Amino acid sequence: MTKIAIVCSIGVLLSITARGQALAPVPVEKEPHHKVRIDMLRLGVIELTLAPGEMTLDHRHEYDVATIAVTDSTTREQSVPAVASAKPGDAPVGEPRTREAGSSVVTEYAGVPGMHRVENVAATPARFMEVQNFRTSGWEPTMPVDAPATTLTKQSRSLLVYDVQLGPGAETSAHNHANPAIIIVVSGTVENQGGGGTEPAVFTGAGTIIYTAGMHTLTVKGNAPAHLAEVEIR
Repeated sequence: MTKIAIVCSIGVLLSITARGQALAPVPVEKEPHHKVRIDMLRLGVIELTLAPGEMTLDHRHEYDVATIAVTDSTTREQSVPAVASAKPGDAPVGEPRTREAGSSVVTEYAGVPGMHRVENVAATPARFMEVQNFRTSGWEPTMPVDAPATTLTKQSRSLLVYDVQLGPGAETSAHNHANPAIIIVVSGTVENQGGGGTEPAVFTGAGTIIYTAGMHTLTVKGNAPAHLAEVEIR
């Protein structure tokens, strides 16, 4: 085969691949920029990291999800074309969306799977934690937590999201979750006691994940405040 024929063949293959990407989205857990951090019976946590200018492959979400921003970020999304004859560029591209670290978005995909790609349009890395509720129906209408330094920010059929901000000086928040919950450290250092364990453990660093269930106590450690997000499944 000549060099010209080889180049033409590669060009055709890339063209088919580009069209195929839009027509055959991968499950979110198989998308290369997404990393499975927790995979349990009732819930899962997936971390999404994008360098400046990076874009995910077309991927599919099938469960209700709470997405927590670990870093300040600016991204935009493009839906995957649903028509077989469509080209990748046919789908509308959303406006850039800026999110502060610790902010959350809840999306209901159960029963109506969503397919899209995400691009980081900022000059800094973007990092998110996606907490999935694996139930597709029969969610429990549990009451929200009422505790010091703990604010309910999102409430949906399947998820409760709280913003926890503990000041320095060993400030504490003790509360009880009716269902399993995931705590994500946004900044600072905390000690968690209870919630399925008896011994206190210290957690630090943005993106650190804590699993808890039932009664637990968060206590800030050190002289800096701590910022966390809690996601409870229903």
